Amino acid sequence: MAPTASLPRRPLCDAAPHPLTLQTPAPSELNVHPIVDVAFDGADEVDAELNCIKGGGGCHLLEKLVAASARTFVLVADDRKDSPTGLGVRWTTGIPLEVIPAAYVPIQLKLQTQHSWASTLRMAVRKAGPVVTDSGNLIVDVRVDAEALRADARAVDQMLRAIPGVVESGLFCRMARWCYFGRADGDVEVRENRDAVSTSL
Repeated sequence: MAPTASLPRRPLCDAAPHPLTLQTPAPSELNVHPIVDVAFDGADEVDAELNCIKGGGGCHLLEKLVAASARTFVLVADDRKDSPTGLGVRWTTGIPLEVIPAAYVPIQLKLQTQHSWASTLRMAVRKAGPVVTDSGNLIVDVRVDAEALRADARAVDQMLRAIPGVVESGLFCRMARWCYFGRADGDVEVRENRDAVSTSL
């Protein structure tokens, strides 16, 4: 069991049928068990090909590590997250980037000068200062043009991750095999992506 954030770790330990001791941070379990059979996770927005935006909660680096270690990655979301026409339509806050603290200003400058993409350093709500991730990094939300995302989300992801100082982006492209969308009437729609690429060993 490899939870992707610190918040759910204690309830998972308490609910386990056998005593569990989970180390911190979460990726330490991957160092012991580097292959995950199935990874389940939510998403902030999902397109028709099951590319998705994650990171609204600030944990997308750890979430992507687990997803990339899984033989099968499954998304679970309500139908408000379903955006079949493309990413950036329903989720308009921006693409989350986890960045090292020493580089957030140069990164924002490059985003503006090279791509004309505005960005914002994510600030904490219940404390002063920016949001700090479980890995000790900061989050920059990038308002990528929706047309660019619809044209080629993978290319946008590669451009973002190529900027020095960017640790990971919140774009998960060609990773999910299935997505289960919960509907308001209680029904569940299942969407499959046969072209999903597993990066697990």
